[in-house]
Amino acid sequence: MRWIGLTVSLALATMLGACFIQHPAPIGVAEGAQAGEWSGVWVAQPNRDGEEPGFFRVTDVDPAAGQFEVEEADADGTGQGDKMELRLRRVGEQRFLDVREKTDGPWMLFVVESATADEIVLAWKPAAAPFEAAIARGDYQATLTKNSDGDVSEIVMANLNEAEAKLLAANWRDLFVAERMTMRRMASAD
Repeated sequence: MRWIGLTVSLALATMLGACFIQHPAPIGVAEGAQAGEWSGVWVAQPNRDGEEPGFFRVTDVDPAAGQFEVEEADADGTGQGDKMELRLRRVGEQRFLDVREKTDGPWMLFVVESATADEIVLAWKPAAAPFEAAIARGDYQATLTKNSDGDVSEIVMANLNEAEAKLLAANWRDLFVAERMTMRRMASAD
């Protein structure tokens, strides 16, 4: 398992068959952090038997503004591959991570369920039926496609405006599957 496919590492999406919520601009407002608070090497714990852990290095860019970079790493924590933008965001009391691979690409959304100095738990996989119902009600201006198994393969938000962001922050537990991504700190940043 890898940490954040087309966001905090495109490999995760491929390995987990995952879908992320894509949107054009970071959600909410920037959530500042202390230097070193989020940086370091993190290990994504496998969710299923037979999966491998994923290793990722997070680097401070401007932590006071919630700005970081993330890249895949080897088991020793050495960064590999291209760095992606990582933003810590907040809507009300709810924190989110937004990640994007390219400066002109879409942002991928993760819900921060909990975060301590040594462990981050993220909701990342949207549930098809609740999102379909929310889109049909007009709660979100978005398109949703499903794969042949009926799971979400893509959700693209047209805007993710303030009202939609507040609704998502208040109701995210109903909109994401129960499976979580657990990241554990391996080593402090260089």
